[in-house]
Amino acid sequence: MQPLVVEQLVRRFEQGGRRVEALAGVDLVVEAGDFVSIMGASGSGKSTLLHLAAGLTRPDSGRVVVAGQDLGAMNDKDLTLFRRQHIGLIFQSFNLIPTLTAVENVALPLRLAGGAAGDVMEQAHAMLDRLGLAQRADHRPEALSGGEQQRVAIGRALITHPTLILADEPTGNLDSAASVSVCQLLRDLCEHDGATILMVTHEPSVAAWAKRGVFIADGHIVDRFDSSVVDSAAALAQRYQTMLQTR
Repeated sequence: MQPLVVEQLVRRFEQGGRRVEALAGVDLVVEAGDFVSIMGASGSGKSTLLHLAAGLTRPDSGRVVVAGQDLGAMNDKDLTLFRRQHIGLIFQSFNLIPTLTAVENVALPLRLAGGAAGDVMEQAHAMLDRLGLAQRADHRPEALSGGEQQRVAIGRALITHPTLILADEPTGNLDSAASVSVCQLLRDLCEHDGATILMVTHEPSVAAWAKRGVFIADGHIVDRFDSSVVDSAAALAQRYQTMLQTR
């Protein structure tokens, strides 16, 4: 079963008295164990696509199917429960709860699902250990570096073993060293753990870590490729610039 299938997705907004078509009939399939980057300029529709894939907003037309389930057929309550179980979200701004420690932030999805406190904390500690943060478990977000905070956020996204991980500019608030560390972690999760990841970015150096890439512009997917064809950030940037020049 494919973790994500997007069919003829359309999303429109009203902006300044005019209608803007953020997505104009997008089709996309993400296979199990794949790592796909969506690259595009601001306003291209890439974040809109990710939010629709997460069920955070609903399309004007088309379908989003996650783990064989049509998100559009669910009511808000069922969608929230489904998202909690099947979709892991990683945001640019980390979105950690400041009053909770690192381990409590990671444990939160399991606590919300009604897990026993002792078992939940054991799993959360194991996750932080796996992410190299065992010594930071009792620190609140304000005491963690940006890279550490993003790793905590990744741990929170992984703790329920979701069908699909959606990452929205996950390195946007990180320095170059932390960015490389987070990208390597995501790639390792895909290659060694079979995680399925869809990542939005505008940075070629980040998109190059994915196995496959998609360029989006003006609400349309305009190019698709895999890492065997575009195997470096420089080659990816050149391909992207060529695409923009020929549109």
